Amino acid sequence: MLGDLLKRLGALLFTLLSMALAVLAILYLLPAAHKARTASSSSPSESPHAPSSGACYDVQARKSPQDPWYGEIVSTLAPGERFLIPRNLAQKKGAGQTLLTMQYDGKEVAKIAFGTDDVPYFVNAFFVDFSPEPIRHVWEAQRKLRLRLRYELDSRHFPGRREVWQTSAQTFRSLRGDCEDLAIFLADWLATQGYDARVAVGTHGRDGHAWVVLFLKGQTFLIEATSRRPARLYPLAAMLPKYHPVAMFNRDTFWVNTGSPLTTDYVGKRWRKRSTFVRFPEPVRFFAP
Repeated sequence: MLGDLLKRLGALLFTLLSMALAVLAILYLLPAAHKARTASSSSPSESPHAPSSGACYDVQARKSPQDPWYGEIVSTLAPGERFLIPRNLAQKKGAGQTLLTMQYDGKEVAKIAFGTDDVPYFVNAFFVDFSPEPIRHVWEAQRKLRLRLRYELDSRHFPGRREVWQTSAQTFRSLRGDCEDLAIFLADWLATQGYDARVAVGTHGRDGHAWVVLFLKGQTFLIEATSRRPARLYPLAAMLPKYHPVAMFNRDTFWVNTGSPLTTDYVGKRWRKRSTFVRFPEPVRFFAP
């Protein structure tokens, strides 16, 4: 009788201990599962790694001031945490066919593009504080862009690749680029002169497009960087409803349009700051673990 009781008591204690260990395992794994992020396009999701995990993609140090910056983002949706380009994405050479979206908890926090070196960067990284020369008036920059640079599709500029992003300095050096290259070049130039200029991405008609948005003296202007027309006055954004923005970025910040892209509003509540780009000090080199 006593032996049976001890056996039952032992079995009960073993069951309780197993349940306690299972609860502890769940509590340990739950934060890691909550921190899962996705970087997605039309392809399956990718999982970014935080710098604290030591999982960094293997790239060479930034070779010149013309190259994109290496860095990480701090999202407003996850204060205090910093995120790198996903390592598994960074190792996919030749994958730069589209503009990719990084998400946190199902919400967009950044966009990623492949540079001329076939390495992915946050789009802010293509601002490299490049200014060919000082300007006295805002319109001078577009006039000089129109005279010096020409529009050219990536498929012609970079045979075999459909979507390649250049920094402002690389565009000036190559003397050509497509819509985002020319927009980044113009916005970066204006920003170095103290103007609040950003690159907007979205659609124009049925095509993907990028253009410059300038905030000046309480008004919002839209600058078409690919235009060949001489201009001394920039049109107000409110006058150009065929531009449909989904996101904006400058050197340090990324904003998302949380409303309909069928808008000429670039300052309202629909626009939410989603991340800040933090540049790594130089020199720097990363190694895959």
